[in-house]
Amino acid sequence: LLADVERTIYARALAYRDANTTTARTREELVAALKSQRGFVLAAWCARTECELDIKAETSAVSRVLVGAASEGAICAFCGRPAEVTAYFARSY
Repeated sequence: LLADVERTIYARALAYRDANTTTARTREELVAALKSQRGFVLAAWCARTECELDIKAETSAVSRVLVGAASEGAICAFCGRPAEVTAYFARSY
């Protein structure tokens, strides 16, 4: 019974996360999504402190979770430099 409850709660959490996450590939998409949406924005990111500070200045959002290494050849959705990681970004409320 407990395992069934855990699976149900986990499935709901994943569905909620997926329903409230947008993927951004360009600066325009990233900024628009962070300014207009509650939830997360998933994007390739260069992982530079300066870039994160610029994102925060423009959108009030910061990186929340580093998912892992970016795909080969990926570019940062915000600054256009080579991406190091894929990250979730969100504003705090």
